Amino acid sequence: MSTEILEGIVIKTEDFEDYAQLLTIFSKNQGKFFLYAPGIRKESSKNKYSVQLLSKSEFEIFKSRLVDKTSKLKTGKLIHSFSAISKDFLSYLYAQAICDIIDLLTPYQLPDIETYQILEITLEAIEQDNEKFKKYILALYYLITLGGNKMMLDKCYRCRKPSTIYKRFDYKNHGLICPNCIYQNENKQKASFVRMIQQLGINTYNESLKRDFDIIDLIAFHNVLINYYSNEMGLHIYVFDQFKGTASVNVPKALEAEYL
Repeated sequence: MSTEILEGIVIKTEDFEDYAQLLTIFSKNQGKFFLYAPGIRKESSKNKYSVQLLSKSEFEIFKSRLVDKTSKLKTGKLIHSFSAISKDFLSYLYAQAICDIIDLLTPYQLPDIETYQILEITLEAIEQDNEKFKKYILALYYLITLGGNKMMLDKCYRCRKPSTIYKRFDYKNHGLICPNCIYQNENKQKASFVRMIQQLGINTYNESLKRDFDIIDLIAFHNVLINYYSNEMGLHIYVFDQFKGTASVNVPKALEAEYL
């Protein structure tokens, strides 16, 4: 095995044999890779802090020459730990959901700088409480494409024509509806909610980071995204179940009619 140095974030850990762990790392230059870390759970281990969940570290590894063989950790140098996120229940759920989605949807050792950027920016926002819910929602939306999926947000899903104004977002078909195609029995939803979804359909991730969004619109869209991952993409993200009853999925009853 040859040695190689990689920078990455630990998105999953699993205890293995005596004192060892199997790690899933999402790296800056090589995407997702798996790492066998022997003796890492010993108190005397010099590498134990670099491999904790949500740690951003520099790893020196013995790189396996075979694709189906796991590389082995030689040394780890902690760059930054996001472990403080776990002290807040909702913050931990946001971070864990993003890590689980990246783990489930990214292939092995395929470079993906954009996904690494989304992961890093989201963890930083959650840790610093800097628009953390907005950036978590943006991560959920833009990571959908990892599974080859895409909502129809750049045109009306009924007439298939682009419009400057839309009146509704269809929850079943996950598309926008223009003024000419809305049915008489359908409500016109809150304008800022529809406009937010329209902007997501045409803006890049970095462009969306600069925009301000209404918190209730984000909560309503959170429910959309959770259902999309579960029902359209067939993924069971365990932590999504933990959101039930929390403020991040409950639109105030007085405002529910604006989103129906």
